[in-house]
Amino acid sequence: EQTSSYTIVTAIHLNHVIENMLGMTTVLKGMYNIYELNEDMTINQELKAQDIEKYGLYTYEEWSDYLMSYEQFVALGCADVKVAVGKGMITTETIFYYIEWFKQCMESGELEANV
Repeated sequence: EQTSSYTIVTAIHLNHVIENMLGMTTVLKGMYNIYELNEDMTINQELKAQDIEKYGLYTYEEWSDYLMSYEQFVALGCADVKVAVGKGMITTETIFYYIEWFKQCMESGELEANV
């Protein structure tokens, strides 16, 4: 039997841990687990800082034509996605696809965003 489920997406980053498991859909590949995690499932801040120094972060101005608001840019963790691109986890083409997909889902009512 085919079923579906809800994915809880938290603001700022898409990692959320439920009973020691990442509770995120694989649909958004490249948008989560961007940074290394510690044993307690928190982001390793030292390695995160190294990744940001190496790859940088996106600014809102780089994406303002594609997103609806600065608040959504922050809530979706878009700045950090530059690290994922640098690591080869996602491409900008896939990011554009996700943005359009999110917009369509919000317009249809399939996705509710409280941003």
